[in-house]
Amino acid sequence: GRGSGNAASGSRGDGGNGGDAGAAGDGGDGADGDVLNIEGGNGGDGGNPGNAGSGGTGATPGRNGSVPTSGGDGGDGGDGYDAASDPAAVPGTSGGEGGAGGNGGAVGNGGNGGNGGSGADGANGINGSDSGDAGSEGQSGGNGGNGGAGGDGGATSGNGGSGGLGGNSGSGGIGGSGANGADATDTDPAQDGGAGALGGSGGTAGNGGAGGDATNGTNGNGGNGGVGGNAAAGGDGGDGGNGSAAFPDGGNGGNGGNGGAGINGGAGGNGGTGGLFLGNGGNGGTGAVAVTAGVTGGAGGAGGNTGYFALFSRGGHGGAGGAGNIRGGDGGAGGTGGRSWLFNSRGGDGGAGGNAGIGGGNGGAGGSAGNAGGDKILNNGATGGSGGNG
Repeated sequence: GRGSGNAASGSRGDGGNGGDAGAAGDGGDGADGDVLNIEGGNGGDGGNPGNAGSGGTGATPGRNGSVPTSGGDGGDGGDGYDAASDPAAVPGTSGGEGGAGGNGGAVGNGGNGGNGGSGADGANGINGSDSGDAGSEGQSGGNGGNGGAGGDGGATSGNGGSGGLGGNSGSGGIGGSGANGADATDTDPAQDGGAGALGGSGGTAGNGGAGGDATNGTNGNGGNGGVGGNAAAGGDGGDGGNGSAAFPDGGNGGNGGNGGAGINGGAGGNGGTGGLFLGNGGNGGTGAVAVTAGVTGGAGGAGGNTGYFALFSRGGHGGAGGAGNIRGGDGGAGGTGGRSWLFNSRGGDGGAGGNAGIGGGNGGAGGSAGNAGGDKILNNGATGGSGGNG
């Protein structure tokens, strides 16, 4: 693919899509000083399984300084080739990476990150044909692509973009069956049947992209982690973006993806930090449940801290740990509360530990209250998370 260039006087320049196995073009940047063509172009989607293009940057407008000048969205990563129909295929290919969102210009929002492509399923093994032949092994599945990061908000104001979702992993192929042994004859004994082959392993799920930082607006949330395929670990959630230097809240961390059979759930992302004066910390993402005999639940993300002088602002709550078969995930710690010359704000609560068949996860620690020294009217700590049930 090839980007169509920066905007000048025509339409916004979007990146071209990638061809087969090709990476996509990036979106063009907006034209500084223009009136109409000031938004960044969108990145193109990756060809299968190419990486996606990034979004272009928003421009600084000319005659009207309040016109929104958003960054372009990142394209989606292409999916991996599907190898399941080809008996002699190589393992399933991985999905492409999602493109990053472009940054906002002036008063613009950051573009959203693109989603990661899905990994392809591995090919199934070949069954044994002649008497007593073993089957061939199944091929492994491809990895999911990571989600793209969200763009930052503009210099004057604007929200950060959200991170893209991580791609799902491909499943491993089924192992081939062994051929039956030949029956006994008058002269020859019966033959043993062939051995069945192992199935291929599943790929790894992609991680969610991080949310973009704000400037003077609120910021983007972290992307969710991709869901793990069979025998694949879940992807982790992206972290929330940070608030600006003034008032906005930190973004929430994304949730972890679910783990496949026998494997761990993904961890939740961490909450972003709140703005300097009144911004609350973002909440940590929830750890994923490890499904179908999963071993350990994902850990909850930590809550974000408030800004240093954030009067009455709350630290973010820690995310809850996911449930597991063997052990539950630990809850995330709560964020620290704001502090000022008179009041101290409340710290965030710790997340609950996940339940498990054997050992419950530990509860997260409660966030500390803000503390700048001296006598305070309010000085509230926070509650620790409860431990999970075994």
